[in-house]
Amino acid sequence: MTINFNNKWNLGPVQLVLPELPKEFSQIEGILPWNFALDPKIGTETVLLLIDNTSFIYELNQINPFILDLKSGVEITSYGPVGYLLFFIHNPSNPAKPFMSMECCIDPLNPTHLLIWRDLARQTNWHLLLINAKKEVVGFYEFNNIFNLDVRLIQMEMNCKNINGDSFDMAKFEFQSKFSADDLFSMGI
Repeated sequence: MTINFNNKWNLGPVQLVLPELPKEFSQIEGILPWNFALDPKIGTETVLLLIDNTSFIYELNQINPFILDLKSGVEITSYGPVGYLLFFIHNPSNPAKPFMSMECCIDPLNPTHLLIWRDLARQTNWHLLLINAKKEVVGFYEFNNIFNLDVRLIQMEMNCKNINGDSFDMAKFEFQSKFSADDLFSMGI
């Protein structure tokens, strides 16, 4: 996949006000992709929302340097495969352990589910928005797209090529019951 959507932020200091988030976001904590127009001249892009309803979101926003990284993999459960993306922020005081890590589970058998991730993969830059309990933006970060997400998604699909899935929801539940973010950090690529 070619990176062909230039979405570099060029508007100076960031003052973002989110539109009302979907109702299903009201109880969600974690990291997820969302289509949003940060710059009307560029149009809609895929941004990453990191939603945390605790004061930890403010601690996270103080990390310097703020470095986002990514590990990924696939696990086969008794209900089918689960792809995962483990996003983590480097810990400046302990490089061997992340300051924060959160996984996103992906259904590698569902092309529609992969679509938003493919959109993110083709962007020149990734934008991460830190969102507090009031659904306000407390941090905005831009990263050059060096994550090879397109390759990771292709690898997930290839690893699951001849595998059937009974229920992604059950597979995800089994996967999350078995692995913590720390487990995924030590085994992901």
